[in-house]
Amino acid sequence: MSAVPVALPVMFTVSSALGSMDLSLKLVQAEPGFGEDDVIEVAALASNEANEDPIDLAFLRAAVAKQASVATRTLSFQPFSATTRRTEAVKAFGGRTVRCVQGALRTVAQAADRSPQDINELEERANAEARKGERVLAVAKADGAAPLQLVGLAYLYDAPRPDSRSLIDALRRLGIQVNACCTRDCEMAEKTLLAVTLAYDHDVRDCFLGPPLHLSHGRRLGHRTKRGAQRPTWRQPSDT
Repeated sequence: MSAVPVALPVMFTVSSALGSMDLSLKLVQAEPGFGEDDVIEVAALASNEANEDPIDLAFLRAAVAKQASVATRTLSFQPFSATTRRTEAVKAFGGRTVRCVQGALRTVAQAADRSPQDINELEERANAEARKGERVLAVAKADGAAPLQLVGLAYLYDAPRPDSRSLIDALRRLGIQVNACCTRDCEMAEKTLLAVTLAYDHDVRDCFLGPPLHLSHGRRLGHRTKRGAQRPTWRQPSDT
């Protein structure tokens, strides 16, 4: 530890650190031709309990509560990844198969061949709910070799951990500055941050333009003055 400077400024990131990771299904919006139970059932079919993924578990719990029929045989399952941004399962119902998908709204809507205008309208609807702190996922299915159809949208809520607010207060009393930055789902993040007394500081996407962000230990985050210029860099206050 002697090699670590005494006043070293430290930044660390923990995924969903403020969340309890106990997601609950708050709202379902079905597309024309489908019902709310269809959205829940298809989302549950595209989930895998063995993964212990909070999103999958939320859908599976909702399906049990709705007594949705999910007694099927799994032919294949592709878990969520940062590349695909969705989960996908092929299920067997007796003599037929159904392909079930749940994941990021734009990704799933594009896979279901929705028009750019439709996708923009869906995102506007989703953003209105995201401001309440809810996360939106799209659900789609295809019977056999038929094209993928968008079934609906599902809104999940991850309540802040009970100790999040007291932890942040304790850190502040110790003189530790607690800030938050967001790269996506910023409407949802703002609601969560306000619940734990954290002000909504900056969208990281805005750090490339505008005035510099002043940070601890006399440092600031530099910015590009025009899009396409140099990437942000750490600079001392004396730099110009």
